[in-house]
Amino acid sequence: MPYARCGRFMVVHGGRITYQRLTPAIANGVRAAVATLIPFFLAAALGRAELAWMALGGWLGTLADPGGLRSTRARAVGTFAILGAVVLPLAERCGTSIWLATALLAVVAFGGTLARALGPAAATVGTMTAVVAAVGTARSGSPSYGVDALAFVGGALWATLLSSMVWPVSMHRPVRKALAAVFEAMGDYALALATSAETEEAGAHWSQLALTHHRRIRAAIEEALAIALSVRATSPGESALGADLRVLLGLAEAQFPRLVALGVELEGLAVSARPAATKEKLRSLATTYGAIQGSVLAPASERGNLQAGPPETAPAKTTAREAPHVATPASLLVDRLEVDSAHARAFARTLGAGATFAGERESGAGRGGRPSSAAFSVLADDAREVRDALSFQSVFFRHALRVAAAAAVASIIGHRIAVHPHWVTVTTLAVLQPYPGPTSTRAAERVVGTVLGSLVAALITISIHAPLALAAVMFPLSVAAVATRGRSYRLFTFFLTPVFVLIAERHPGDWWTAAARAGDSVVGGVIALLAALAVWPSWERTRLPDAIDRMVAAVTSYRDAVMASLELQGAERRAPIEPPIAAARRAAGIAIGEAETSLERWLAEPLRRAEQGETAMQLVTHARRLANACTTLDIRALHGVDDAAGREGYLRAIETYSQALAQRASILRG
Repeated sequence: MPYARCGRFMVVHGGRITYQRLTPAIANGVRAAVATLIPFFLAAALGRAELAWMALGGWLGTLADPGGLRSTRARAVGTFAILGAVVLPLAERCGTSIWLATALLAVVAFGGTLARALGPAAATVGTMTAVVAAVGTARSGSPSYGVDALAFVGGALWATLLSSMVWPVSMHRPVRKALAAVFEAMGDYALALATSAETEEAGAHWSQLALTHHRRIRAAIEEALAIALSVRATSPGESALGADLRVLLGLAEAQFPRLVALGVELEGLAVSARPAATKEKLRSLATTYGAIQGSVLAPASERGNLQAGPPETAPAKTTAREAPHVATPASLLVDRLEVDSAHARAFARTLGAGATFAGERESGAGRGGRPSSAAFSVLADDAREVRDALSFQSVFFRHALRVAAAAAVASIIGHRIAVHPHWVTVTTLAVLQPYPGPTSTRAAERVVGTVLGSLVAALITISIHAPLALAAVMFPLSVAAVATRGRSYRLFTFFLTPVFVLIAERHPGDWWTAAARAGDSVVGGVIALLAALAVWPSWERTRLPDAIDRMVAAVTSYRDAVMASLELQGAERRAPIEPPIAAARRAAGIAIGEAETSLERWLAEPLRRAEQGETAMQLVTHARRLANACTTLDIRALHGVDDAAGREGYLRAIETYSQALAQRASILRG
């Protein structure tokens, strides 16, 4: 779930960067290809088999790199390199016995999966370490296991050197990426509203619009907030750019409720009654958000020269007396968003004035980062997290046992039936997820991607034999694999398979090797699916009611905060009540997103009850409608649009949705 633990989460709907330069995913792909293919080419050209381990270390080290802050990435890849150096020689020594290899793999898989309790980065490092153990056990009897371990560590460090020194990322780059994703998501929402403003009446379309865009924007804002906090916590001092980025994020978060209120207002009006020029203004708003996105991503030297979007000069703030056409809340909201976005754009063009990106690096993590006492505190916190997870009541502990058992079975079966037993085990480790639904989905994607990728690998193996030609063909495949990793697991597997077939083997074989890869992946996927269904299956249907309860409680608290604010007047109303309303609004948005994610996981499970899903979907819809009505009522009051008819309509809607929530929640819980 995106909001699982202490701000460390994965975003469900990440923004796609459209600025005209290499995107970060492509950059990571190029680095991965360089880190992998140079050692691979040298291994084949010089006949030095140990360099193949360096290529594998560079590849897995790139996959273990979580991105973000340099300190975070260095800890993750450094930990992976150390663990790989310990696990690989042990795996090679134990590979002479099936039972020793299986026991070692089970232990490593258990520990690596238990690391999931520390967050996504630790989970990735743990999985990659288990992969190293699986590959090492297949290299039984290697006389140079010490050299292999050193080569593997060298490959992982080579990948880190490329990403940190040769092709570095500035300290604030993660914040800028996350902030750009926020404005991109808001721009997409503005465009969707512009399209619907003149063509759609009230109906299911608007509910789908809110479900898609509200969730994406809220997730993007939460990601940006977490990354900004992490950057500030690891920086020894304040920087102009860091402060400006946080201010710009605050401006975006303030405009999000106005976009929500505008959507609700437009939905409630007939097409003929919607304000004139709404479509044009919303398209202009989307263009402004796009210009802000470009400014955030652009280097300081180029930021002031960007020309896309409306003029720099912010339009004068209008009132109903000065502009008679501003006669409805929708008109006022559009104009207010136009003014606020123009101010945000002007601010974005002067981000970090006087600060350079070189200065960022000099004043950032490179000058020491956290004090040593803070580092020990982090280690102590992580140790407590792992200790708390060591319980049969812990989801992490049960999943770790599930993965260890599945890995052991896969290892035994792989050694019995496969020429490359680690391919069976690696597939099982990659496919098995904490929940049966995602496991079945990933198993299908893995099998389809691997079979198609094996066909490509077979063609490469048959037609290309020269090391330089192989490296040239594998380069774009490596780039594509890393670039698509976070977007499509099927594509990632498709591009990964030819690379893995040619790198994991010291001597590329004939086309039967690719065929074996496809068959082994099918076997590994079946083992993972059976483990998810048979070993402590963690069904979403048992957690969905709890997620719904939290959503109902959060939305109800938000409603109560808004209703309490309406009883106050003037300055007395806004000063004491605005922070609680903003906090309650954020909590409601997060809870709705969690409930939607739980519902999606439930929909992926087999043998689900249709009536339970219908009730849950209705509850999520009612909760979002109630939150949107509360937001609109609050924004109207904030801007002084408090006409009796409109207010009465929203109060009736709030009462209706509140009653529906209470009734449906009791049905679902029963």
